Amino acid sequence: MDSDSEAYESGFELDPGDIDSSRDDDISPKEVERLKLSKTQDRQRWIVRLQFKQNGEDREGNGFYVNIPHPTHHIILTAGHNLVGVKKEDLKIYQSSKNTSPDPAEFYVSTVYQNKYTDERGKPKKATQEQEEADFGVILVKKNSKYPYLGFGFALKLGFDVLDQARFDLTGYKDADENTGGDDNNDDDENQAPGQSQKEKPKWDAVTSEGKCTACLPNQLEYELETEKGFSGSPVIMPHKDRDTAVAIHNYGPSKSDPSKSDPSNGGPSNDRNSRGTRINEKLLEEVYGWLQIGFYDKALQASMTSLGPLQERLYLVFTPDSNRAVVRLGYDQEVVTKFDILPAYAPPSNLGFPNDFRYVFRLKPAKEKVPEKRWVLWNAARQTVSLTSSLRDFCFVSLLEDKVRKSVELEKSRDEKVYYVHVEMKNDQGESTELKELRMRAADLTESDIVLDSLETSEVFFERHKRGKFLFGKIPCMPTVLNKPAVQREEFDFNLFRFYSG
Repeated sequence: MDSDSEAYESGFELDPGDIDSSRDDDISPKEVERLKLSKTQDRQRWIVRLQFKQNGEDREGNGFYVNIPHPTHHIILTAGHNLVGVKKEDLKIYQSSKNTSPDPAEFYVSTVYQNKYTDERGKPKKATQEQEEADFGVILVKKNSKYPYLGFGFALKLGFDVLDQARFDLTGYKDADENTGGDDNNDDDENQAPGQSQKEKPKWDAVTSEGKCTACLPNQLEYELETEKGFSGSPVIMPHKDRDTAVAIHNYGPSKSDPSKSDPSNGGPSNDRNSRGTRINEKLLEEVYGWLQIGFYDKALQASMTSLGPLQERLYLVFTPDSNRAVVRLGYDQEVVTKFDILPAYAPPSNLGFPNDFRYVFRLKPAKEKVPEKRWVLWNAARQTVSLTSSLRDFCFVSLLEDKVRKSVELEKSRDEKVYYVHVEMKNDQGESTELKELRMRAADLTESDIVLDSLETSEVFFERHKRGKFLFGKIPCMPTVLNKPAVQREEFDFNLFRFYSG
């Protein structure tokens, strides 16, 4: 049991950090209705039809935009088998009822799927279970400055949740009865790159199938949904925080097993399978982030200073071997300072009022190859603690606000020169946002004697209400009497801006 969820006495009550209100087992009628209202227009903007030449044949598939933060490009997820063996110039991207065909800037296919795609003679072979799970790819499309955010939301937590019997939607494009050139009067399309000409294209209809999850594997979902040929690459969708969220990439329709081996009347179990797709989970996102250089890896959390001081005069957030609670350490030691991977873990769909409300998680970077059970950082602002947990919970998700106000000459120069606030969103019992709290650190308890004795850790990790435009660069070493000073004076020793330091 995580230390932050232990009940020490019978009267103990869970605080907001221990309550996961992000997903209900029973979806309310209001939530279902809201999801249905967003299907038509928003989904048609976010789902694309792919045409490509593969093995000398013209083929079609689907793909969908997902609102993953990237500075220059929109991101389309699709099935890997839509991209293997395809040249960039032979890949066309279309959107229903639009005349635009955005050019792919680049695309990638999972390494596992590429390596297992063909046999010794270069012929496609039947997918293994491992290959099915790795059947995904990414297409980059240059952003239109008018529409910097585009796509379905995603949530890393749903990649860990048990989704058996959860209700899903699958939306994809199929050929319409008539082919037209689309809406000639609409030349303002968020998928159209600046200066790109209109191109005539066929028209497709968006078709939505509703059903439930029948099998939830670590890297694959199986579901009872009607699918059609050419639907590969379509999004599997469910509501999360009342919004359309993609949980899988559809890539395989229902399959029948060998009757002689699976027919129950012959004494064998039935191995028939429903339609299935690759989960949008930690494994998939980590590979995508690696391709696109998204996130921060193997970084120490260092308090930012206004001057270029030595590493031994800086503060770091560390976890010691004998405690699950984070402490502040004065001075950099490669063997002691804790390293993290900092990954985008949640984004709302782009039709939300704040489509750039991205949330990040800090994942412990193990000192050795063995992955620890407790590897996610829990920023419990309600209890004023930072600890480790084995599962993702509400207080694991933080927003990172880059400080762009201060002039660069006022900040130290290094390869990790960007600095950030680390924010935690506080909510009431109804799940409504109430305020933002920011991470702070200081070393007011350390004395000169502590430094002489090489006792360099202090428990001064805490949270305060965020105030826009307040930059705190504390003093080191701090006076031992600082805690007896008024709050305004104590704040002079606080740090509230942080750098992700490579070491």
